[in-house]
Amino acid sequence: MSSPSEGSLSTLPDTGFAHGTDVSLEYVPHDSGDSLARRATPEAAAVLPQSPLPRSGAVAEVAQSLSQLRLLVQDVDQRVYRCCDDIDSLHQHLDWVQVPRELWDRIHGLDDRVAALKRWVPYWQDSVRRDEETQRTLAVLRGQIDLLAHLREAPPGHYPVTVPVGPPAASSAPPPSASATLSTPGPQSLLGPGQGTA
Repeated sequence: MSSPSEGSLSTLPDTGFAHGTDVSLEYVPHDSGDSLARRATPEAAAVLPQSPLPRSGAVAEVAQSLSQLRLLVQDVDQRVYRCCDDIDSLHQHLDWVQVPRELWDRIHGLDDRVAALKRWVPYWQDSVRRDEETQRTLAVLRGQIDLLAHLREAPPGHYPVTVPVGPPAASSAPPPSASATLSTPGPQSLLGPGQGTA
């Protein structure tokens, strides 16, 4: 192995520099923010081996990959939006299905109520029959009350009265029979027996 001489760089074979090449390197301080590696001067950079892929090609490839990723993300977003729309549509269909189901449940509830009401129909019929009988009884009682009121308001002697059978009178007039009735007193009855004829 040859020792390094002033103005020349002797390195290992894998460094990419030939022996005897005059390379002046510029060292970057360790504390600087430029880089942690040594930066070569333009003359030294000229002898550096070319990378297999040019820098502009690598940037183009990265840009193409980013474009593909961007397109993929847009495609995923569109699919997500479509899924959201499908979910909203499904909710609407479920609402349309839920409304008839609620109506069906209400119809079943009404059927149960109708069945319960039918069980009460005989009782209601009996109640109606009893009410009709009560109305007839009230009509009879009302007629009797009206008759009693009419008899109470009528003048005396307006209606026939049955005379009870009593002991024989001391007068010469024959006693009335048991079936004799008194009507409204007239002028003949007021004159007395034997006074109506001249």
